[in-house]
Amino acid sequence: MANTEPPKHPADSLEDTFADVLKEIGKFFRASQSHDSRRLGIAKAAISQTIPAANLRFHDALDDLEIEI
Repeated sequence: MANTEPPKHPADSLEDTFADVLKEIGKFFRASQSHDSRRLGIAKAAISQTIPAANLRFHDALDDLEIEI
């Protein structure tokens, strides 16, 4: 049986998206302090994938809130 969760409220989605971005930025800063080029490269790649996807999710949630209002 599939685990079906009820859809999140758009405001919760905004908060989760913002938290995800802050986590990735924190990982990037931690990697930059370690002076490990491999770790920094991984963090850069993660940010370059996470930020655009988070931006889309954030704006989708804003659109959903706009419709709801």
